Amino acid sequence: MKIGTLTFHSADNYGAALQAYALPKAVQELGFDCEIIDYRHMCITKGTEVEWPRALVKKYGPVKGCIKSVNRWRMGWFNKNRKDVKFNRFLEKKLPLSEKTYRTAAELEQARYDAVLFGSDQIWNEKLTGGFAPEYFGAGISGKKIAYAASSGTDSVQEEAIPLLSEFAALGIRERGLTQFLQKQGLSACNVVDPVLLLTKKQWRQIEAPLPKGLEKGKYIFVYTFDEQPVYDLARRLAKEENLPMVILRWCGRHDRFHDMIQYPNASPEEFLALVDNAAVVCTSSFHGTAFSVLFGKRFYCCTPAGFGSRTNSLLETVGLAACRVENGEVSCQAADHAAAQLRLAQLREQSLEFLKGAIEQ
Repeated sequence: MKIGTLTFHSADNYGAALQAYALPKAVQELGFDCEIIDYRHMCITKGTEVEWPRALVKKYGPVKGCIKSVNRWRMGWFNKNRKDVKFNRFLEKKLPLSEKTYRTAAELEQARYDAVLFGSDQIWNEKLTGGFAPEYFGAGISGKKIAYAASSGTDSVQEEAIPLLSEFAALGIRERGLTQFLQKQGLSACNVVDPVLLLTKKQWRQIEAPLPKGLEKGKYIFVYTFDEQPVYDLARRLAKEENLPMVILRWCGRHDRFHDMIQYPNASPEEFLALVDNAAVVCTSSFHGTAFSVLFGKRFYCCTPAGFGSRTNSLLETVGLAACRVENGEVSCQAADHAAAQLRLAQLREQSLEFLKGAIEQ
């Protein structure tokens, strides 16, 4: 049986890249032949895709392609330390991509698989795809259709999606709110964990990079946020109390807002794993920052953004770590039971793998 996964695998985003790696890896571990359908949606890949010399020659011809390659090399476009180059290397070397690349929904209809797994990530979020994208709801795609940890970023989907989702063999949804919405539409949906949680920390450490030079294990605070000020405020407070440096994944130069933080703007997905795994404390507002903190059993604090915290809150409540959520800048005095959370996570992982196996085989 040949299985394909359809997701946002080509974005320069740590969560997107790592969940794309995790799902086919988990399916392969279940004994199935699985690869990522290399569909490059224009809104997801815009500005992030690196065209290597071979691709430029193929696209522009030998002479013009070589000239463009030399010019881009001189401007540093192929510098191995650039973030987009690192992400492309991860995509090419770590992800099991299909042989053919599809760039339009019409081309995608040519793909042939016995089953297609739609998800994870916010593949049903029309804000990310520039409007309703029916291909991510299975339109025109052959084979058995299964949603795994699919998300819309909200607790609903567009009305036109319901008839398409009714054709799915199984609906595994990441957020409780969206699951309940689909159930009210008469669809049989259940909750499953994000793909990154299908793999154990031992499996993630197999691709984890060494810590960047200058950092020591357990001797820094890792700050991962999409620029939410409460996260910075909390990190600075903890840094002062515990006398630890702060590490952040962005480049801000000598901007006063970040002059006191160590900046790593070009970290690869493998380096991101190392920064989470080896931190003394993680301060985050990100779902995947939270998910990997849970997975690695870290001491962490999560400031969920207003209006965008449903998936993070759902995860924390499910594993019993709601005490790690920061409310109005205040850290809960309640002790978080990380040992119990690991046991709960193992149970959720097993249930989700059983869902996957059953959905594929039924």
